[in-house]
Amino acid sequence: IIIKSTQATIQQLQLQNKTANEIEAIIGLGLIESAKCLYPEISSEKHEILADCYRQKYIDLYKGPNPLFPDVITTLEKLKSMGYILAIATSKSRNGLNRDIIGWNLEKYFSAIRCVEDTESKPAPDMVIELMDELQIHPQHSLMVGDSLYDIQMANNAGIASILADYTEKQPTHLL
Repeated sequence: IIIKSTQATIQQLQLQNKTANEIEAIIGLGLIESAKCLYPEISSEKHEILADCYRQKYIDLYKGPNPLFPDVITTLEKLKSMGYILAIATSKSRNGLNRDIIGWNLEKYFSAIRCVEDTESKPAPDMVIELMDELQIHPQHSLMVGDSLYDIQMANNAGIASILADYTEKQPTHLL
């Protein structure tokens, strides 16, 4: 959906085409950061236009909550029952995240959330640091589980341990 939405946005705005691999490489960043990576030569105003257009294309293409990765609900239930405090640090908008959380009835699992409009985008450590402060959890007792390299970079920048949950079918050569 992200690649299709981005390509539709690029086409509508008549920007230089980007390959699926180029778009895939920026997944995990906030929309403005993604726009800057894909089109560093355009103005900040055009980055904002690109982000706004993308939001609408995404909504147009995908009405319901995003599909979950395999075993997410089972894993969340297990972690919660073991007493772990769970939080979300995401590059999604609050509206997009709420659609997913409410659509899948996941509210009960998370104690705190930071979205891209709340603070600095990944890979800056701000989201994680703010969550640890709010939840009064020491970095040594924190673990970031993410699905992009930007999540891992954010964790490293915050001084916490991390695990990459890579659900792609490609060989993870980008990790070597």
